[in-house]
Amino acid sequence: MSGGRRHPPRAFGKRPLAAFAAGLLLSLCGPACRQPERPSSIRIGLHSGPVTLDPHAHNEVGTFSILRNVYDTLVVFDDQLQLQPLLADSWSNPDDTTWRFHLRSDAHFWNQTPVTSDHVVFSLERAMTRPDSLLASYLVEIESVTAAGPQEVIVKTRRPFPALLNKLAFIAILEEDPSAKTGSAAGSGPYRIESWRKGEPFSLEPVPGNWGSRKALHRLLVVPSGDPAERTEKLLRGELDIVQDIQPVDVERVNQHPEMKVVSVVSTVIEYLHLSASDPRFKDPRVREAIDLALDRQLLVREVTKGHGQVASQLVSPGVFGYDPSLGVPKRDLARARALLSSAGYPGGFALTLEYRAGRSGEEIARQLGELGIQLTLRSSSFSELFPRLVRGEVPFYLGGVTAPTVDASDIFDSFAHTRTGVYGRSNFNGYSNPILDELTQRVASERDMTARRKLLQETMRILVADRYHLPLLGRHDLYGIRKDIEWQPHLDRALSGWEMRWK
Repeated sequence: MSGGRRHPPRAFGKRPLAAFAAGLLLSLCGPACRQPERPSSIRIGLHSGPVTLDPHAHNEVGTFSILRNVYDTLVVFDDQLQLQPLLADSWSNPDDTTWRFHLRSDAHFWNQTPVTSDHVVFSLERAMTRPDSLLASYLVEIESVTAAGPQEVIVKTRRPFPALLNKLAFIAILEEDPSAKTGSAAGSGPYRIESWRKGEPFSLEPVPGNWGSRKALHRLLVVPSGDPAERTEKLLRGELDIVQDIQPVDVERVNQHPEMKVVSVVSTVIEYLHLSASDPRFKDPRVREAIDLALDRQLLVREVTKGHGQVASQLVSPGVFGYDPSLGVPKRDLARARALLSSAGYPGGFALTLEYRAGRSGEEIARQLGELGIQLTLRSSSFSELFPRLVRGEVPFYLGGVTAPTVDASDIFDSFAHTRTGVYGRSNFNGYSNPILDELTQRVASERDMTARRKLLQETMRILVADRYHLPLLGRHDLYGIRKDIEWQPHLDRALSGWEMRWK
């Protein structure tokens, strides 16, 4: 048992006051309040597991959060989203289009093979050229990657590309191609995944003799569960040790448990509505504006987050480079929304299905749009089932979340909003296309003046918001339920850094 006190022996028949109080507490709050036994692993409850173990075949924050334990990158963001060296211990810019990286001499993969420049060249080229790579948009301006010796890599860009370091923080360096593997391929991180089946619990095993200061002390057991109430109950019963995405209604109950606490982190994820350009109704700008104006975002935040969130005016959060403070949150105007819908030929409204992953809530959106005359059918499903259909463009109306993982708004435009052409728009799943936005996005990539670059990003964001194919709603706080005898501070980017987790 952990967290208990030892008392000196007392005479038989005289019950210590502390013991009486502890017994009274248990009798009042039941089994959920009993101290959980300390397990051999740190057990983590998530809404879903990774969508893939191939680190180049996804652009999804939950998968990033797990695989960063397995694969390393040249540079990395710390817990305050500041860039730090990782596999590269130094870098320089000999000229505007050349980046020279020097690799650490002590970094190695699980099998003790040293990380060399050849592995970096292989990995960056793979991320850029594979047809199924969802990270190619991060590397749009790279012209070539070459090895200049075992520990030196030269990256040439077509034009100046000031955001390159930020983008490289998400490109995993591999020893070999993982396509044919059932587990994770060779990485240089402090953990490895022996075997994995989508949707099932799996473990991250510490790598013995891992290089550097990131020492994995504990095995991690990842338990996917799309039901947030079920995750919370498992936490309170002592069956899980860390739970991501505690529901706001459960915060007080978790905090009242003597062995548990809730840690709140302001999230960089923005929840939004995606309106597919393939749906003929959404092609009419009056319909999109009507839906936008029918939403009461302030009420949505109160009802959905219970005070653990804030309204969103755009698809990045404050603090992301390119955030535009001039963009205001639309005010609800139901009368104008009804008039717009009627003028578009839908005076009686129409029926829609709103899809989202388990753990999100569509009830308040359905109520508000119902007042406009749009009858919503709500469909909640596991993310492992939903994500492939989303990628294939099969989800016309979707409540999702988006983030700029490199803390630069260009992430949204390069991958999420640009027309799906070549390496651009790899995560554009609703068919949105605006040639002006595309042109601005490509201008941003080579702009070296930071003031001018910020203005370009803000101009691009205003176009995206005005087109209303992506309606920003709110930013939740990330709520974690954590055992009090675990020492760990959640990251702003939702990363699950297992080597930072410690039993007290």
